[in-house]
Amino acid sequence: MAYTLFQPTVFERSGTTTLNIIPGAAIEIRNQSDSNLTNIFSDEGITSIDNPGVTDTNGQFTFYAVSGIAYNSISNGQTSPLGEDSPSLISINVDTITEA
Repeated sequence: MAYTLFQPTVFERSGTTTLNIIPGAAIEIRNQSDSNLTNIFSDEGITSIDNPGVTDTNGQFTFYAVSGIAYNSISNGQTSPLGEDSPSLISINVDTITEA
């Protein structure tokens, strides 16, 4: 089975302006076909890692997943497609976030 390396980056934006990357953001990787959490790995299919996970100090979440499958990445309720031909950016619109 073949695996693909993904490195989505979570960042915040206001309107069309990119503000900052978000280190320590919670992130889920889900299969697009059934919305279930998918198995992800730190290498090519040997060592599994937690899903959901947390972005690193650069706002990235690095993982391998089975090639040829479309995935969604979800952070702070914002969903972005992940695929071999998709951009790996997760844009969190801070205009829609309300403080608790």
